[in-house]
Amino acid sequence: MVQLSPSPHLEVTPPEHLEDGEDGPKGGSPLGLSTQQLSMETSTIYHGYDLYIEDGLICLKNKVRNLEKKKLKLEDYKRRLTWGEELNHDQMAAVEKYEEVLHNLAFAQELHKTLDELTQNLLRAQRKAVKKERVAKVETERRNLTSVLQFQHLLHIMQLEHIRKDLLAGHNQAPPITAQQLQSLSQLATLLGVKRDHTLSLEEQMERAAVAYLDLLEGKDKPVAGSTYKLFKEELAELMNCKYFTCLPSPPNKPCRGVSESQQPYR
Repeated sequence: MVQLSPSPHLEVTPPEHLEDGEDGPKGGSPLGLSTQQLSMETSTIYHGYDLYIEDGLICLKNKVRNLEKKKLKLEDYKRRLTWGEELNHDQMAAVEKYEEVLHNLAFAQELHKTLDELTQNLLRAQRKAVKKERVAKVETERRNLTSVLQFQHLLHIMQLEHIRKDLLAGHNQAPPITAQQLQSLSQLATLLGVKRDHTLSLEEQMERAAVAYLDLLEGKDKPVAGSTYKLFKEELAELMNCKYFTCLPSPPNKPCRGVSESQQPYR
């Protein structure tokens, strides 16, 4: 990361339109920044920006220190003149710039104060933005994990014979699905690792499934199993909203099980 090197030679010159004795723009800021601007917050995260501001403040602080030293030196010259001591040409020229030094010093001090306040406001805003981004990321990951579990559960139970019959025939309020659709969903289940693919090692199949899940969650318009991930995502979302899957019919000669027992097909 590139950082600005602190420099003691930073020139701080008040705006030309300010006459001696003027306080600058209303609001007490030499930059003309309003209270609203100083208290602004941003939702954008700028990585490393604080280092640049800190380096700038260091340069400005060094300039203030140099002006303060110059002010003390000129005050000593003025005292010596008051006592009747003679000064050389350079010392007299320096004394004539005393008011200018005072003006520049006041401006630099106010500028440093303003930038320091602005920096603190920006740091607070950045901390809020980072926290907001982190919360949003966690929420996105939670939703994605929920979708993965829903898709996995749905594709698993659709491998059961009595469920497949209901879907093909539209019985028991099941959403009607064509044989081609069911075949494509079965292929997707294998691709996602819901069904074991014995042509691959378990590790290879899970790695392939991970990539497929990412494509499915993103809803990519990418061909797969006779359809696309985008269409599969929409189809699975519609199936999850069907009442049929909230109370699955039991296999013949077994009592109906509710949603809380819907994991039984995994046994």
